[in-house]
Amino acid sequence: MGSSASTRAPLEAMDKEIDMEKMMGKWFVISSCPTPFEKNAYNATELYEWIEDEDGSNAEEQQQQQIESKGDDASASGSGSDNDNDNDNYTVSSAGGSADGGGSFSSSNNSNNNNNNRRRRQAKTKRPPHFKVTFGFNKGSFDGPWKEMYQKGSVYSENCAEWRVRPKLLGVYIPVKLPFLIIDCADDYSWVTVGYPSRKYLWIMSREQQMRPALYAQVQARAVEQGYDADRIQMVPQQPQQSAE
Repeated sequence: MGSSASTRAPLEAMDKEIDMEKMMGKWFVISSCPTPFEKNAYNATELYEWIEDEDGSNAEEQQQQQIESKGDDASASGSGSDNDNDNDNYTVSSAGGSADGGGSFSSSNNSNNNNNNRRRRQAKTKRPPHFKVTFGFNKGSFDGPWKEMYQKGSVYSENCAEWRVRPKLLGVYIPVKLPFLIIDCADDYSWVTVGYPSRKYLWIMSREQQMRPALYAQVQARAVEQGYDADRIQMVPQQPQQSAE
């Protein structure tokens, strides 16, 4: 017998470096393999926003301060080993690869070692760790009531193409982090395809409310090439917005 979906290898995120800053903002959901909560959705959108702390500061700034403080502590304790870099375990990793530590080091160069180690740690944690997702849609029709669902996400992979997301259900963010994968993305971030390891869910999204049919066909075909069933991908009705006179 041929291979089946149950024996197929799990879907993986793309290798491409994802610029999370360019992922922020509003996306229109063009098509999907929807979750049960998204069925019968019209005019569906997703809004990505960085989460700010209670004092209003961005999470990136706070994390940068924490890492700088840790680097200073390491320097004060005389730790100059590169092993310190290997033992750091941060939730968010930079997609930019390792920092350029250039040059050779000697036993009299502990201060430079410490500075370079700190720069590596800062590069690893450069991106803000958490963002929120607001999924909004008209329920049942273009004129149906507007509904919103909320999620909290965090960057999981070094290239920022794999996320962990916690949906909010019954007023509480569930303690389970679901793996969301960016499997395709335009170079100019005009469209993106987000998948799920089992291929049960899929979202093809665009910055515009409509995608050119030829372009959409290409994007969907690329998802099918990665193991999605074309018959399960459903178009999401989008009512063209009328421009103000």
